[in-house]
Amino acid sequence: MHITKLRWFKFFAMFMIALGALIYMGFEIYRLNDVYGDEYKRRALMQLINRQIGSEAAITPNRGSILDRNRQTLAYSSIVYDVFMDVRLMHNLVNAHTSESRRDAGRREQQRIIQATSQILGIPEYELWALLATNDDGSLVFNTNDRVFARQQSFETMQALEAARLRHIHTRQVTRRTYVYGSVAPQIIGFGWANNTIWRGVESRYNRDLSGVNGRVLRVYDSSGLGVVTERVPPQDGNTVILTIDLMIQHLAERAVLKYGMQHNAAYTATIVMNPFTGEVIAMAAYPSFDLNDPMNPLLVTSPALAEEWSMLPNNELAANFESIWRNFNITHTFEPGSVFKPITVAAALEEGIISINDRFFCGGSKIYAGHTMHCHRRTGHGWLNLREVNAYSCNVALMEIAERMGSNIFYRYQRDFGYGEPTGIDLPAEASASVLIHRLSALGPSELAASSFGQRFLCTPIQAITSFCAIINGGYLFQPYIVSQIVDSRNRVVFDRQPIVTRKVLSHETSDWMRDAMVDTFVYGTGARARIPGHAIGGKSGTAHQGTVDEPGFHIAASFIGYFPADNPQYVVMTIIYDPEGDTPSASHMFAELVTDIINHKRIPPTTQAARGTAALGDYIDMPVWQAAQILNRLGIDFQFVGNTGDTVIGQFPRPGDPVPTDGTVFLMIDRQGTEDLTEVPDVEGMTARQARTTLRDAGFVPVVTFANPSHNYEDLNRVYVQTPDPWQRVTAGMEVRLNVRIE
Repeated sequence: MHITKLRWFKFFAMFMIALGALIYMGFEIYRLNDVYGDEYKRRALMQLINRQIGSEAAITPNRGSILDRNRQTLAYSSIVYDVFMDVRLMHNLVNAHTSESRRDAGRREQQRIIQATSQILGIPEYELWALLATNDDGSLVFNTNDRVFARQQSFETMQALEAARLRHIHTRQVTRRTYVYGSVAPQIIGFGWANNTIWRGVESRYNRDLSGVNGRVLRVYDSSGLGVVTERVPPQDGNTVILTIDLMIQHLAERAVLKYGMQHNAAYTATIVMNPFTGEVIAMAAYPSFDLNDPMNPLLVTSPALAEEWSMLPNNELAANFESIWRNFNITHTFEPGSVFKPITVAAALEEGIISINDRFFCGGSKIYAGHTMHCHRRTGHGWLNLREVNAYSCNVALMEIAERMGSNIFYRYQRDFGYGEPTGIDLPAEASASVLIHRLSALGPSELAASSFGQRFLCTPIQAITSFCAIINGGYLFQPYIVSQIVDSRNRVVFDRQPIVTRKVLSHETSDWMRDAMVDTFVYGTGARARIPGHAIGGKSGTAHQGTVDEPGFHIAASFIGYFPADNPQYVVMTIIYDPEGDTPSASHMFAELVTDIINHKRIPPTTQAARGTAALGDYIDMPVWQAAQILNRLGIDFQFVGNTGDTVIGQFPRPGDPVPTDGTVFLMIDRQGTEDLTEVPDVEGMTARQARTTLRDAGFVPVVTFANPSHNYEDLNRVYVQTPDPWQRVTAGMEVRLNVRIE
């Protein structure tokens, strides 16, 4: 019993002691709160704020510059400053205090900060006061320590704000991207979108190199509520990216696609200029286009029709439409290559020994496969052609025969070896997937093989077409095309140096050399004659292909041209495309010739001496009509002489077919058989009105046939001749037709 009472006594004593301690602590808390409450609340608030925002804030580095091959600046970034308000602390200048005197002091400080900020930035005071707006329950509308209200301010503005010592108004270093020539190479360079987080073009592909490394700044608050920078690590600027693009040639390319896109009201026009021995892209342009500095401004779209249409659209519909021109046509769009593919078929057959340079082919105008008649572009046929003429005249029937001799296995292997059916690997984003663009070997039946031989019924991208063409003329090497040659850091140290990459070797030097020389004939007397540039030897191939079936909604026409110059040692390969034009099918040769002429003049490329002579092999003119042999030799600039007084057909020649063309001699053609007519020079009527040309030709004994560029404007006194066939001063059979293409100048 005694023990139980003792335990209760101890428990009671401990209880009373604890109660006394609680009463004392409560009294002290009450006293401290009454005397120091405001100060403790403020200190607690500072601690909370420092835990929330007293951490690292990123400093954006300057994005690296983009330069052309000659170190001309295309894109650069500059340091600017965003200005933001610490809304919570600005609000607490008044509301963190219970003392009315301190609240009044806070209001005066708010007024000083707002007035000074307004004066420095030129922002109305009411807009700054609006940042401190509260909801009905007294909470802040913008409850943040980081409300940006002025962007991309100058260094001088930042200094003025710091000098004014404005509590809770801060600046943050950011960068501004500027494109020096906004409308030049926009699809190549690319741009930032959606707060600069989504990039296109080189900006996307080399984003990691261009971005740099963020710096950091640590902002904490002392007991007075003043923000203090305790640590600042400067950012590391991005690297400089140097392109293979030549700014001036790129400008000429942009001008060409714009002119011919508007002239033919085409859905697209495009061009690529490439170094055939490295894979470097010297220029790449497409129409329609846009301006990098304001990429979603309809008024800056280069197509007047699209600019007018898109200017009426609401903003939420604009982006989807702009995607069609933000994309790089040359690497994302596919088309049937048509005749620009034909040299690959010829080169492959030569390489395999299936045909020889002395073979002859007969074109009757068509061939039948699986019950389908497949026509040559010249429906009446070309007659007998040697291999050089097959290239020059672009004969479909001869190509079908060559492919038939090759068979599907060999054809398919070379088609893949030349890069069709796989992406090129160019260092630009969004290159079109190519694996399903050509026939599978199992699906390459007789008619598919025949059509594929001249570039129909399969698809490719422009970058594939020009890359494969380069392999025909550069010794047989398929290069991986590229757009960036070097990357250098802020100290100008090279951190990346691109070297040409050979994907594979597809032809021997012998085959490549013969093809390079043979394709000069395309410009001398073949389908590229209109693209000739006086004094310069150029080789290449024209092409026109129907995209789809005529009665289908997706039917389009693509006219293309690929050529190289100087022919004996090419520095440039140029491809031009006119896709889905209005009206009659144009030739891309005029666009090619104009761009090449501009490049020749800009680079001051000297004329080619004896352009069509020297290494070229003499053609086979035996069994050819006299007038046709004369026409070819005239266009080649080769002196010739007929042996015999009568005859309408060549029965022999010296030098023999395949021998080198004499550089300073004469080709002798033996003629025989009855019925010969004297050869007469064709008058030069280019530049005359249609009426004057008709009269001149009739007086010379020829039959003029006039084709008007615009049939609705068939005024003979206004239209002038811009192309005549045969060319002026050729010696041909009197009485033959002379075709005149005329237009209003």
